[in-house]
Amino acid sequence: MTISLGIGLTLLLTLSFVANNLKKEISDSIPSMAPDLFFVGIDRDIQGDLESFVKGVDPNVELEFSPMASATFVALNGTPIEEVVSEGNRSAWVVRGDRRISWSEKPKPDNPIIEGEWWEPGNENEMFISMDSRAAYDLGMKIDDKITLNILGRDVTGVVKNFREVDYRDISINFAIIINKAFANKLPYEYVGTLKSDMPSSDILAKIIDKFPNVSAIKIDRILSQVSEVLSKVFIAVTAISLIVIVIGLIVIVSAVLVQTTFRRYNNLIYKIVGVDFPTILKSMTMEFALIYGTLIIFALTVATLSSYLVVENTLQLTWYFDLGLTFWILGSTALVSFVLILMANRSIFSPKVYPLIRNE
Repeated sequence: MTISLGIGLTLLLTLSFVANNLKKEISDSIPSMAPDLFFVGIDRDIQGDLESFVKGVDPNVELEFSPMASATFVALNGTPIEEVVSEGNRSAWVVRGDRRISWSEKPKPDNPIIEGEWWEPGNENEMFISMDSRAAYDLGMKIDDKITLNILGRDVTGVVKNFREVDYRDISINFAIIINKAFANKLPYEYVGTLKSDMPSSDILAKIIDKFPNVSAIKIDRILSQVSEVLSKVFIAVTAISLIVIVIGLIVIVSAVLVQTTFRRYNNLIYKIVGVDFPTILKSMTMEFALIYGTLIIFALTVATLSSYLVVENTLQLTWYFDLGLTFWILGSTALVSFVLILMANRSIFSPKVYPLIRNE
């Protein structure tokens, strides 16, 4: 019974943790304020006209534009980046191939600095760098490290000044690498932008394309609905598997209890002969169950936490978090149901008939 309950509880916790993280990913990655349109490659000469036109079409529109230039990672502290970052590094994408960088006067509110300080404005001769904190830690970067970027065919070395917490799941404009604006103003660049409107995205996009035929835009709302549908199906599938595990686990627990019926009957017979009453037997069973279940909690919780963390972080490439309320609910409900089933399976042997058992068995 202990082995059956332990395996069932471990599987249930693992699947529930994975399913809960997937559910959180659905709610966080597809927020209600996600943009409807994503503009790419907007020429800086028409960015102002485009913004004015869109606001004329919808005065309440939410627009965000950010400058953007292309760069390639070359070296970290003078060491070629290929020698620093392994293929299996989860943030290797930041330093592989062509990378888009941006700049701003100050950090965005949704990109808070968690280490280091923002630079003073006005320095045109030095390049200062702000890195995505997760990528920086994965790549082994530290504040004041020197990064060499190839920008428009020229190697430029800058100093890492701070790390930012960047959450790409909100589908806003985010960059792993940001440099100081004073230095970046000398670079040729274009804009990338997002649009959020109460108008149907198809209608507003048609008006934009009619006025600016060279503007490229991607409809985010359609992509989000498809992604949401896929993730919802995955969540339903994982939840269904969890329910199957629950049912199988309870069946196994009842079977294991029934196997012990004979042993329990003779135990209770001896208790009754020596004068032990039912409340004492019930108290004894409760203490026994609490001791066994408490041990199983430690084992199951440890295995389930490690397993779900590996699945979510390494396999699904998502951010794992521990839900204390869900854990208490699963452990509490499983304990209650299991103990009730044990009592129901043993109800016929709580008060065995002494003389027939002694005479016949």
